[in-house]
Amino acid sequence: TVFRVLYGLFSTQLATFLLSRMLHTKRNEPQDEQLGGTMPVVLGSHELRIKVIPILGGAFGGNYAYLAWDEADAERRAIAIDPADPYPVLRAAKEEGLQIDLLLCTHWHFDHAGGNSIMAKELPGLKVVAAAAEKARVPAATIRLGDLEEMRMGRIQIIAHEVPGHTLGSMVFELRNVAAPEQPAAAFTGDTLFC
Repeated sequence: TVFRVLYGLFSTQLATFLLSRMLHTKRNEPQDEQLGGTMPVVLGSHELRIKVIPILGGAFGGNYAYLAWDEADAERRAIAIDPADPYPVLRAAKEEGLQIDLLLCTHWHFDHAGGNSIMAKELPGLKVVAAAAEKARVPAATIRLGDLEEMRMGRIQIIAHEVPGHTLGSMVFELRNVAAPEQPAAAFTGDTLFC
């Protein structure tokens, strides 16, 4: 019963406000040390680069946000995935010379969606994508996708996969470069799969 009450409070606007004040890295401050000293890393092929960005320090056991992009995109557009702590993600994009055009949110929990509103304020015109099943729970969402619906950003194809469980609207986003079908796709699973 206590767990249900606390978990219910976790989903309120008040909790989001308090958690963001306590846990978000400030605009011009260095990010807190990450649990285990994890550092950002860039992975993938030229066609689908992925930068793994450790966020939220030791809170929630640490967490990760991601940037994905196509090196051949002349506009240097990028996709941010689950940027719960927005300023480390914005700094990482700047370091890579990227302009974030699209945000994918796997589910509504603060440690995945907690940075959406700040990202939308910092990046006017940002498209924030969430599951249709999440309804109004994902902050700043502008696009809602259902199971197996697709969209594109340049040569990067995004396929949405509904995977209800962790939340009723949990979504896995599959990304692949349509110009390089032989290259592996990437799947961003939120909290659907734990290691």
